[in-house]
Amino acid sequence: MQQPLRPLTLNPLACRCVPVPSHQGGAAAPGADGSPTINLYGRWQTDEWHPPVAVGGVVPKNERGNVECPPLVPRLPIGTVHINLGPGLGGLCRQLEIDYAPGLVGFGVQGGRMVPQIEGVVVCEEVAELVTMAYLEREEARNAAAAAKRLRAGAVAWMSLLQALRIRLQLERDYAGEEEGDGGRRGEEGAGRKEAAAKGGAAAAAAVAAAAAGKRGGGRGVWHSKTRCQPPSGAGRSHTVLRYVRSCPD
Repeated sequence: MQQPLRPLTLNPLACRCVPVPSHQGGAAAPGADGSPTINLYGRWQTDEWHPPVAVGGVVPKNERGNVECPPLVPRLPIGTVHINLGPGLGGLCRQLEIDYAPGLVGFGVQGGRMVPQIEGVVVCEEVAELVTMAYLEREEARNAAAAAKRLRAGAVAWMSLLQALRIRLQLERDYAGEEEGDGGRRGEEGAGRKEAAAKGGAAAAAAVAAAAAGKRGGGRGVWHSKTRCQPPSGAGRSHTVLRYVRSCPD
């Protein structure tokens, strides 16, 4: 267990002074030659540590406004209680107009420096039960509000899903007959498009054959796009038939 700090007696003289290591800087008082030193005291120059006492509902605090809690000190100030139920205890104590102090439980290294670790609050014993009950009631109300919010969100999601399903079923009932009637017409149009594509393909093959024959004969030819094959009514788009015209050699 960490030994508690013993307060110094009234204006004691240091029994020894040692220089401060270079990596600690000049945090101590300067010595005779101007270099920083650390004052050392004997046990006989200190008094036994006694915890402070809370009087009139006021929590005794240190110079930084908090209270050292175990394991930093052997015990809390007399007449006080350390409450560490969760975050928000300080704000709750301010709402209830109760005197409190943050609980200092230790120090940690953050960003290369020592920072205090604060957990919970320290209040007087006579108001500890009131603070605990108020905190539990507030957390219960928050949990109930969060549950109600999730329930409302779930109800809205289900209503949106049911509305979408209702619209889908209504559209299927309204347009089911029209889709069956349009199926026959789409089949006839597809057959017409296939027939037109077959005619256009035959004409294109004949034009390619003529071009090949012209090359073998040594002549020159030019592609002309003059003939358009019109498909049957409603069968699809028209096709352009290319005709290869051979010219005589020079």
